[in-house]
Amino acid sequence: MGKGIERVLLVFPETRYPSGQPPLGLGMLAAITRSVGIEAEVFDMSFRKRPFRELRDALSEYSPDTVGISLMTPQIADAVRTARITREVLPEVLLVAGGPHATVLPEDTLIRTGADLVYSGEAEIAWKRLLQGEDPSKIPGFTMMTDGSVTSVPGLLLTQDLDSLPLPDRSVFDMEKYFDSWYS
Repeated sequence: MGKGIERVLLVFPETRYPSGQPPLGLGMLAAITRSVGIEAEVFDMSFRKRPFRELRDALSEYSPDTVGISLMTPQIADAVRTARITREVLPEVLLVAGGPHATVLPEDTLIRTGADLVYSGEAEIAWKRLLQGEDPSKIPGFTMMTDGSVTSVPGLLLTQDLDSLPLPDRSVFDMEKYFDSWYS
């Protein structure tokens, strides 16, 4: 995977029905990322007027070396577009996809998004191991292309002790937008 990860942008693709609930999974990954001394920001497309144009600007300005996209099945088209824009702006970025759709259909997610890595399952342990430089081909749950073929690392990394995980970092969210949506 080359040099170490230094700056991460976690993206929640546009959704047609924004809710008052922030994508706490990304808040958790941001907390884990920051806990190992790596910069992290979240780009939630839910409340953006021009989400893809703003994404392009955020990628250019923040210039992450790693982008993580979390997606549910209704977001697959927007996740694919997000991945395409990410590759246009930052061709060498490490692109990782995860979330419910990726967990159920990792090969589909890998092929459709063109991600370097797709994670199936609870990502907290695997994400930390990836950030700390472990080879993803040794981390259970990752799917990737190897010599032109899809390869999946068998197994799951499940968190047995939820208290061992940091709380989601809510500072990465504009909570007022969620509150406004929740109460509208």
